[in-house]
Amino acid sequence: MQVEQADILMQGLFPPDVPGAALTILWEEGCFSQGYGLADLGTGAHITPDTAFRIASLTKQFTARAIHILQSQEFLSLQEPIGPYFPAFPAALGQITPGQLLHHSSGVSDYEALLSSDRTESIDDREVETLIAAKGFLYFSPGTAFRYSNTGYCLLARLLEKASGLSFGQYIDQHIFTPLAMAHSRVFEPAVLIPNRAYGYHRAGPQWCWADQDVTSTTQGDGGIYISANDFRKWIIAGRGLRIAKGPPSDQPSPGLQDVPVWYQDGWFVGEETDGSPCWFHSGESTGFRHIAYCNDMHERAVILFSNGDDDRVERAFSALAEMLSLSPTLGRYDSSLYRWLHQVYQAGSG
Repeated sequence: MQVEQADILMQGLFPPDVPGAALTILWEEGCFSQGYGLADLGTGAHITPDTAFRIASLTKQFTARAIHILQSQEFLSLQEPIGPYFPAFPAALGQITPGQLLHHSSGVSDYEALLSSDRTESIDDREVETLIAAKGFLYFSPGTAFRYSNTGYCLLARLLEKASGLSFGQYIDQHIFTPLAMAHSRVFEPAVLIPNRAYGYHRAGPQWCWADQDVTSTTQGDGGIYISANDFRKWIIAGRGLRIAKGPPSDQPSPGLQDVPVWYQDGWFVGEETDGSPCWFHSGESTGFRHIAYCNDMHERAVILFSNGDDDRVERAFSALAEMLSLSPTLGRYDSSLYRWLHQVYQAGSG
């Protein structure tokens, strides 16, 4: 692994006086972890591998893991309808199963599309539940198609709370963060301090503008975790060997997404590299933040890249790093970078 080459790349894309990034690379012989740029333009605090970023949709794998733990505790079944937990839901929505929510095959409507275009007040998972109960519908019969859904993971967070009696943050902390000694990880709650955090920014020409929160930034199950690159490394190492699947889950339609050999399992996109080895990956996008994580255990390779700027530097950086590390996921006829392909999948669903 050419660490110096990766470091030079990152320094060029993420200079020290602007919003930047944290990069961790794992390979068979070691680990490289480094921060670049500023976490907070106001204070001048620099990004380090222990800086906590809002990881957006990378949160979904933690939500999924929590649901599986809850099932192992026999609090719920992935195959039983969610209706008893959501009595205000229309009958059709009540027949959705937790497994279908996990794998984006529920067909539940996007809560973002149900929000007023002039809304300025942030929404949380509880209000997502209320909104779906009042206005929700199905895009297709559950279990018959794939559509990426933030709604599904907000409902999973609510399901976890109803079944466990704990808040989403309490459950994640007790069952994931604390056992793995992830000291720089938090579930976002309004007005609760997140130590050593990165704030999000948007570039407008030569200027960087504050862009840390928007209407959907306070939902938890679909994107509300803050975590450092070092803590995410602990999560990756702890999960090795748990994510590889021989094919799509039984409650997820086949073939793969958009006619490519990729499926969705428990917060990860699962696919193959051109040499046939299994790989899994996910990105995260929200106002002020862009991220991607990629793993191939057969070749003992992993890349974790978090950024607090919502521009195209993460896409460019990951494409270059993937070439350095010989990461080559098979996307079939889609001539696109992996990050752009993932963005297109999200946009085809709820964004």
